[in-house]
Amino acid sequence: MISLAELVECRDEETGGYVNRTAEYARILEIVEAGLYRDILTPEYIKDIVRSAPLHDVGKIGINDATLLKAGSLDNEEFEYMKNHSVLGVQALQKMINETNVDSFLYTAKHIAYYHHKKAIEIIMQGKGKGFDPNIIDVFEKISYKFKNVSA
Repeated sequence: MISLAELVECRDEETGGYVNRTAEYARILEIVEAGLYRDILTPEYIKDIVRSAPLHDVGKIGINDATLLKAGSLDNEEFEYMKNHSVLGVQALQKMINETNVDSFLYTAKHIAYYHHKKAIEIIMQGKGKGFDPNIIDVFEKISYKFKNVSA
């Protein structure tokens, strides 16, 4: 699966190293260590998240070169088109799921590909107590500095 994710990096130089950093971001999420949602965040599910995270941008393979490789900022139309990579990723991962016909981490990968968002930290902080459990946000706030270390 990492090889598949690295194919995206071959097409999108901006992504360089981002695939591996994404897996590391997933490892940093220490909500399990805080003892929250143990019934959902089982060791197996955390393993699935770490394995799935690098596939979040797999749909970029389906974005045309003119948009994906454009130097400089995308205009509004190009930006809206680029957002389609999440849907393309879901479609590709669903095809893999259909072909393998087994319960696997690809279900988690499909959700990550569809719902990921690079400016999520700000959205998460603003949603504390509104759309997100404040207990999880408290843990997230305590560890968010670690994300900057991965990016460096």
